[in-house]
Amino acid sequence: PQLKELLSNYYGENAHHIAISLLIKHCNAGDVEEALALKESLEKQGYTYRQGVISGLAYMAARYQKDLPTALSYLDQLRDWYPSYSDYESVVLAIADLQCHQGKLRDAEALLNRYVSDHASSLTEESRYSRKMNLMSLKLMKTVALNCSPEEAHRMMDLLVFSKFYTGDAEKLGNIVIAPLLESGDVDHAVGVFEQLFQSHNITPMLEPLLHALITQGSHKLDNMFSLLLYVEG
Repeated sequence: PQLKELLSNYYGENAHHIAISLLIKHCNAGDVEEALALKESLEKQGYTYRQGVISGLAYMAARYQKDLPTALSYLDQLRDWYPSYSDYESVVLAIADLQCHQGKLRDAEALLNRYVSDHASSLTEESRYSRKMNLMSLKLMKTVALNCSPEEAHRMMDLLVFSKFYTGDAEKLGNIVIAPLLESGDVDHAVGVFEQLFQSHNITPMLEPLLHALITQGSHKLDNMFSLLLYVEG
């Protein structure tokens, strides 16, 4: 009904542009049935996809349909047809998240690294999409932390931060890396990861819960933690 109402007021090229805008909107919002119906209608009219539509379809396939082959197919099409187009950071983050859900961490890292190699200048703290990218990066980190080792999660964190996919508070990512270790009671491992994160990002994630766990266990690593904290305080 929404499409028919809009198109009833426009003809020719105007109606075409409105339909395309609606398709992109449906893709980004996860309105899968509406998007696919409109896509089919446009295809019958001989529409050739522009970069924004392909990007939207890839995003929808990854984030909402959980269809990795289709998402990657659209991504390949986007790269082949529009090699200079860079406005698809959210697409690679959504695909990377789906890959990590499926245990394909290396594929996700390669995907993100390729985007950095091709379009590094698009990743800046001033990016108009920085808030969305930060939220998606946090979501990706949670996926990695739940499905991969802490060392792999740390590696993904380094990639997201140093490449500027993520430009927010690095400690939030560090919390996500360490939390599963504390929840499982693997305190010694958590301390080791904490020390690595401090050295690479100068952060102190999950500090209070970690100290509480060390005190409760009477761990010998408590002295090392206090030494590190004294160093932090200068």
